[in-house]
Amino acid sequence: MLLSQFFRQDGLQANERYINQRLVGNAQQIERGPCLSPTQVRRVREYIRANLGYEIGLAELADQVSLSPHYFSLLFKHTVGASPYRYVLQERIYEAQRLLAAGRMAISEVALSVGFSDQSHFSGAFRKMTGTTPKRYQTHAESRRSVKTVRHATCCKRRASL
Repeated sequence: MLLSQFFRQDGLQANERYINQRLVGNAQQIERGPCLSPTQVRRVREYIRANLGYEIGLAELADQVSLSPHYFSLLFKHTVGASPYRYVLQERIYEAQRLLAAGRMAISEVALSVGFSDQSHFSGAFRKMTGTTPKRYQTHAESRRSVKTVRHATCCKRRASL
């Protein structure tokens, strides 16, 4: 077999694999129903992450992908597995966990920075989602950090003495 025939045959096989993947993907989408495209999901997620400290409404999210709020809500839930409100809340809590673990901000500051209007609402949502209070989470994260710092300092002292 000539090399050019091999590449043509390989190219045909690659095209066939691609077409089969697209057909399977389209069949799965038909079974699941209409969904947001990966680009639309990425655009909405980026918007949410960039605006966690502000009020994020359904209409604003729908505008990111040029859909009506109702249709966007249906597609988002179908694609992501959570309602837009629930997803935004999860993202706020994840960011709050990161900020609390860093230990540089008070709980009230964290609450405001991730878009909660007050610490009480934040604490309730945080506890409901994580199973612990923000204070306990922060304290636990601080104790883990201090153990790592002690281990690191001990390790550095041993290396220096060698």
